[in-house]
Amino acid sequence: MAPGPGESSIPSRGWYNVANMRPGLLLVPVLGLCAGLASPGRASQGLDVRQELLGKADFLTTEGDIAAGVALSATEAARTEAQVQSRPDDTRSRATLLGYYYQPSLIMNEAAQAARAHHVLWFIENRPESRVLDFPQASLTREVNGATAYEEAKLAWLRQIDANPEGTLVIANAARFFEEENPTLTLSLLDKGRRLEPGDPSWPKRLGGVSLSMARNDPDAGRRYSRASSALRELETALGMASTLDLKLELDPELAEAAYLVGRDDKAARYAGAAVTKARVDRWNYSDLVHDGYTILGLVALRARDTKKAAECLVKSGDVRGSPRLDSLGPRMELAKALIEAGERDAVLDYLEMAGKFWKPGARDLARWTADIKGGMTPEFGNLRLIP
Repeated sequence: MAPGPGESSIPSRGWYNVANMRPGLLLVPVLGLCAGLASPGRASQGLDVRQELLGKADFLTTEGDIAAGVALSATEAARTEAQVQSRPDDTRSRATLLGYYYQPSLIMNEAAQAARAHHVLWFIENRPESRVLDFPQASLTREVNGATAYEEAKLAWLRQIDANPEGTLVIANAARFFEEENPTLTLSLLDKGRRLEPGDPSWPKRLGGVSLSMARNDPDAGRRYSRASSALRELETALGMASTLDLKLELDPELAEAAYLVGRDDKAARYAGAAVTKARVDRWNYSDLVHDGYTILGLVALRARDTKKAAECLVKSGDVRGSPRLDSLGPRMELAKALIEAGERDAVLDYLEMAGKFWKPGARDLARWTADIKGGMTPEFGNLRLIP
């Protein structure tokens, strides 16, 4: 029998050929960034760009409710569940419970995840426009929640899509639900949202992001190029519509990746350079921007056959204090893998040592990779977000 929501449980597990190289296109002055920029400082928590779509005040309220759930004890969670039983429309208490059941110690607990799925389904059926459904705590997967719960949620969303043909918040939430399992449907929903709200940059931003996700590791070079081209086009549309520096900074790393995948290294270096030079230390995802930016700058340098600059970029990409994403998923490894193949083993060893300061769940992987490199082997790295 699975342990109850308040009992000990299985620990959580970490989640979240390009176009031909043209060396003459770019020996990029931006490559100097890898050697010349100051090392990044500490990241701070803050708002995601999702506030552009949902509204800052509502986003903060929901974020606070979900965060409160992390501090609940098992007894307090049971009391909150009883409160929801007597007042089903108490959405704030439901949001708090979503935060509670999403704690790392409960994420693989069957009873806890069944309870979380129950609340998520209630929101889909009764408040499909709710900002709660835009948070990862309201995500459902077959692996964690089971096929039955996922299928119930899927059918509920399909009903809501039919019932709300012009409800842009419903469309946005439904698109997020289907993003992993049915990206084609997600793209269709996001395109519909864009047609309903042509002046909102969130739609082309998300369209570009989904296309980029589909392109990153697509083994078919032609399809990868086509999807990355679509991503670059949509993301540049969003950039042209963006009215705030925050939104532009959110776009820069994805723009850099899309440009790199289609062989536009001039654009890739410019966007990646913006990510590492313009990000403010007080941004919640400062470390992510710096990490991603230096990764792309390093890949651009490697494509220009400057392994020294690429190695410098790798080390700078690891010189961060971590973030929610990096602490959970760990560092990106595509530049490290490419540098191993180029013979730059010392830089990769330095990078792995730096990563150990923030990626605590990956200590075993880091130790294994380090031993392999010292033994002259090329490790089977994880977290390869794109094909170098």
